[in-house]
Amino acid sequence: MNHMRKVVALLLVFTVLLGFSWGILAKEASGTTQDTTVQTTTDPNKVASTEQYTEEEYQEVVASVNSVAEGTLPEIKANAVMLVEPVTGTVIYEKNADAKVYPASTTKIMTLILALEAINDGKFSMEDEVTTSAYAASIEGSSALLAEGEVHTLHDLLAAMAVGSANDAAMVVAEYIGGSEEGFIKMMNDKAAELGMTGTHYMNPHGLHDDNHYTTARNMMTLSLYAIDVPQLLDFTSMKEFEFRPDSHKMLLYNTNKLLFWYEGTDGLKTGTTSPAGRCLLSTVVRDDLRLVGVVMGGTERNSHYSESMKLMNYGFSQYTMAEILTPEKELTAAGIAKGREETVNLMVTEAVRLPSSKTEDPGYTVEYEVDPDLEAPIEKGEKAGEAVVSLNGEELARVDLVTAQAVEKQTFWQAIVRFFQNLF
Repeated sequence: MNHMRKVVALLLVFTVLLGFSWGILAKEASGTTQDTTVQTTTDPNKVASTEQYTEEEYQEVVASVNSVAEGTLPEIKANAVMLVEPVTGTVIYEKNADAKVYPASTTKIMTLILALEAINDGKFSMEDEVTTSAYAASIEGSSALLAEGEVHTLHDLLAAMAVGSANDAAMVVAEYIGGSEEGFIKMMNDKAAELGMTGTHYMNPHGLHDDNHYTTARNMMTLSLYAIDVPQLLDFTSMKEFEFRPDSHKMLLYNTNKLLFWYEGTDGLKTGTTSPAGRCLLSTVVRDDLRLVGVVMGGTERNSHYSESMKLMNYGFSQYTMAEILTPEKELTAAGIAKGREETVNLMVTEAVRLPSSKTEDPGYTVEYEVDPDLEAPIEKGEKAGEAVVSLNGEELARVDLVTAQAVEKQTFWQAIVRFFQNLF
């Protein structure tokens, strides 16, 4: 009899544990967005975590990337793709850029932009404490496992969203910044209209699938190019990991963007995966001061959004470099100078101007010199005498000071007399 009681007790414990585990997994798996797998714990002294990556995944991606010869235009296996050099706006590669696609969790870049702009405008603070609503806690898919009533700083919620792709955190942020989900969605669509994203419509702040929640690769590129200039945004998207709930029920979130671990120079932006959207990635990489921005939407194979993004970036870096358009200490032009022993003075710049340039084509930059018409001796070497302006297709890209390359002394009395009579005739 005692033996039988022990067996029954063990079965009950097993059933309870199985039910508890299934409840956690169901919350993750029942949503259509799954950017990350959460390893949970109820022990406050242990750390729950998201997956980083496996060696098998890494080797699989590397093999795919290495199958493309260096400098070769790759065939990108995704529904819609773009690669852009952001300083000049040059489109290096595009495929189906205007086709309708679903953004999945790349949606969170718009959510992050709106939150950071509201903070930067002084409307909110990173240290604001925000309470999780019952609705936000119920959001499925990738999750920080927020509970109703749980309080976190706005900073930590943004980090959970940007790093761990937490849908529940995105909803908490949206309700706080927008006053309600509906209010925030209006902000999202207004911002899209402001940026000229005519092929985009938002229905939620996290990216869970909705047939009326859509975009294009070109619109996602527009958003990404805007995002890289938003103060603090890349600080969030470049975090490789973030410890959420550091004091109790700890959760270590690894960034869902594996390019941060696999591809040197990556500092953003965001992954997204749903069944209708496929595998998506907005990425940006800087190498030797050259930044490229990529959009891959609708990858169909495991980790293909990473392998195809890396192929894109490899091609871009093989075709573009940073060229020195203006060289310091090199005499560039001359300016007239009044009352000097010499009638002209050479001008130079003291800082280099380096801009992205194709390795195979003339970039087409133009340089204009805006010189002070009222220069008068005496003048010392290194004094400002104007500005050099570098433009492309009429758009100003750089402006630096022109300075004198040598000193010019005041003219002598006899020089002044001679020039006076020369000017009479």
